[in-house]
Amino acid sequence: MKPEELFTQARAKLIWGEPAAVVRDYLTANGVSDQEADATIAELSAERNQELRNIGLRKVVFGGGAALGAVVYFGLAVHVNTGAAKIYIFIMMGGLYGLWKLTDGLILLLRPQSEKHDLTEVEDD
Repeated sequence: MKPEELFTQARAKLIWGEPAAVVRDYLTANGVSDQEADATIAELSAERNQELRNIGLRKVVFGGGAALGAVVYFGLAVHVNTGAAKIYIFIMMGGLYGLWKLTDGLILLLRPQSEKHDLTEVEDD
């Protein structure tokens, strides 16, 4: 196998959530030295973690906006005194969804290595 294809496959395996030990075994089984395999895994893991942080930042911005929007809208609804329980329920649901996204994003920002899923699954959350 060509070295470019080998490293492309290793990158894909890490992005799909394969453990680093499995990727290292894959590389060394295909003739890559231990030192080069470790360096490649470190580089690819750093790239994956950066992408997870980017996803986390988007979730923090979205979640913070949704939670803040719910708080502001709730304040306006109480001030206007609409009294419609349906409005309050939807506001609370929006606020809780925003808090969930905010928390999920903060975890990705602070501990990207804790995420074991495929990057496409993380983005879809």
